[in-house]
Amino acid sequence: MSVRQSFKIAIPLILCWILAGCTSNPFGESEIATPNLEIHGRVSLNTSDSPENVYIWFEGLNLAKRPDENGNFTFRLPPPSAQGLHGGLQGSFDIYFYIANFNLVSRTIVLRNGEILFSQGDLTEEGDLFPEIFLAEQLKVNTKVKPGIVNWQEDTLRFNAEVTLRTEKDTVDILFPHLVGRKEAPLMIKEAGNAEVEIVETLIVKGVTDDFLRVTTSPLTREFFVEVDSDNFPIGDYEIVPYILVVNQGVPRALVQSIAPDVEDLGPTYLRLPFIRRGGKFEIVEQTKDDW
Repeated sequence: MSVRQSFKIAIPLILCWILAGCTSNPFGESEIATPNLEIHGRVSLNTSDSPENVYIWFEGLNLAKRPDENGNFTFRLPPPSAQGLHGGLQGSFDIYFYIANFNLVSRTIVLRNGEILFSQGDLTEEGDLFPEIFLAEQLKVNTKVKPGIVNWQEDTLRFNAEVTLRTEKDTVDILFPHLVGRKEAPLMIKEAGNAEVEIVETLIVKGVTDDFLRVTTSPLTREFFVEVDSDNFPIGDYEIVPYILVVNQGVPRALVQSIAPDVEDLGPTYLRLPFIRRGGKFEIVEQTKDDW
């Protein structure tokens, strides 16, 4: 065989090897991300809180994620063959941006055969969502523990917790139940650095007592008297979490369920519900002789 004949045979083999190599990822992924399966965006808040609190949910595929500390995020869709339908999803789908006490924002993208159509819906040619995704706080929830420093003592700890509710401009309807199951005026107490919560019964001593409240720019308050067994609360830092559900008809039920099936129930899973609260911190300290 001549050199020229060998060269003619080698060229197709080399091209095949190069093309095969381009479909694999040297960093361990089976395939390089296809450009028309990936979208990008950035979300911001009207408060100084971290945008990492935002829950982002992609309907249709039931995908969810949270942005980074700067609000940036990327959604990488599964290939059409893995989208559950022959040939992939078709049509318009919404991506929701959710914090329970902020306004709900959504953006629309269009899929054809399971792939994203750029420049359609709320998507640029580069695959970026627009316009700017901006969430504004609608319901302000502030909790004040009185006193903020509680002396640990045998048998019983006693203190008050005052919850204040108000809005910036619009009205917000909430459920703030005074009875959940058999628990009277329940509050959750969370120890710093611990995901577990203690649900305690309390006594409402001042302020509004209705379960369903319409909150406006005029503050509403509810004050609780808390009396708990000191054995359950060693010395340390704690937070009071009131059990409040925002009544928002625009939030898809599937979005809330995607966080956790029981995320709206009274209990530790409730803390997974995206919700920005203020205050509620207090400290249990060792009692000194001066306090006797």
